[in-house]
Amino acid sequence: MVRRHRYYKPKRKLYNLPTAQRPMRQRQSPEPVKINTSIIKNIIGTIFFICAGIWFGYFFIFSPNFSIKNINITGNENIPISEIQEIINQQLDKKAIYAIGQRNILFFSKNDLISAIEERYIVENIKINKKLPFTLSVHLEEKLARVVLRVKIPISITHTKAQAIEEDVEAGQVAGDQVSHNIEDGEEEVEQGEEQISYSEDYYYLDVNGIVVSSAEMSENDLQKFPVIEIEIPDTQKINSRDILLDRETIEFIFSVYRTVSKMPQNVSVAYVKLDLSIADEMTFVTTENWQGMLSTSVSLETQIKKLELALDEKIKDKRATLQYVDLRIKDRVYFK
Repeated sequence: MVRRHRYYKPKRKLYNLPTAQRPMRQRQSPEPVKINTSIIKNIIGTIFFICAGIWFGYFFIFSPNFSIKNINITGNENIPISEIQEIINQQLDKKAIYAIGQRNILFFSKNDLISAIEERYIVENIKINKKLPFTLSVHLEEKLARVVLRVKIPISITHTKAQAIEEDVEAGQVAGDQVSHNIEDGEEEVEQGEEQISYSEDYYYLDVNGIVVSSAEMSENDLQKFPVIEIEIPDTQKINSRDILLDRETIEFIFSVYRTVSKMPQNVSVAYVKLDLSIADEMTFVTTENWQGMLSTSVSLETQIKKLELALDEKIKDKRATLQYVDLRIKDRVYFK
């Protein structure tokens, strides 16, 4: 069987053809490059937020736009406003977070300021409000002060020559319904020498429990508003806020002295009360006429004031201008000079 072979006509070679006769090949256009827009958006967004963060950080934290410029202090009656201002300024100079100071009202710590004030003063309540952009308001509700404490501290002692002093003490006896008065005869006592002591004075406010509320600077007008208690302490002793110097019973007794003496028909006024802290049951009131009344807390105050009235009316009479003291401490006796 004879196989038939297909004949393929060879393709014509174009290599040797002139350029003009060569067939044109169809050129393929390159595919366009695709750009990932999401990456560009993320980059732009990141730059925007970084710039916005830097601007906000500067505007709200480091710029002076929110620095505390105005400080309003209200409610203080006994605490000097300059001392509260000093505490606030110390707080403003402290750092809140790293390099951020508390002078910025957004980072100012109200609790830190409250603690700083309570460390130095006794107050019922403290209210602090931040009023944007740069005002701080501080309102104090002070613990009610009841008395003024005058503290005398010896600073120098000078000695004088010995001298003899003769005391002319009135003698007499006054009989009353409740009290009798035995006045001792004149005595002569010789002092070997005198010490003249110079004192410095500090003033404090006390509450009804004898607790130191705050220190204070007093004028004569201020001393008329509250009962005044005078004590003497050594220069080594320091008095701080919250110290308990007197008990409530002593404070109440002093109030009674002021109240009872002011009701006397002889028009006697108490200037201040002197206390010796080493003697628990005695005190001395000093009148505006500069004579003294010596009292005992273990004897009824009404009884002692009644004796004083009788002594002023029946024995002392018009000699009050030269009166130095009236001793009422002994129950049935009165001594005066």
